[in-house]
Amino acid sequence: MKKPTTILLSELSKIEFDNESLDEMTNKLNELETYVSSICDVKSDNEIYDFEIGDIDELREDIVKESLSQEDALKNAAKSKNGYIQFPRRK
Repeated sequence: MKKPTTILLSELSKIEFDNESLDEMTNKLNELETYVSSICDVKSDNEIYDFEIGDIDELREDIVKESLSQEDALKNAAKSKNGYIQFPRRK
């Protein structure tokens, strides 16, 4: 990557660099570009990816326990309608 490209990128991203920082950023972007191109050069056509996630079918059994009746649950509610607790709307 050349300096004019770095200047264009800095203008597009609205980042200002002085000359020294611009040279440093150009070098860093060149290193990044080299690294990314080396990753792209890796041949993986014949690779089989096998990821083992684990046993996802193991779920705990649902156990029904005694709970509040609807009357008991609504007894302390300030307002209720059709068996549901009503809350004031927020603006």
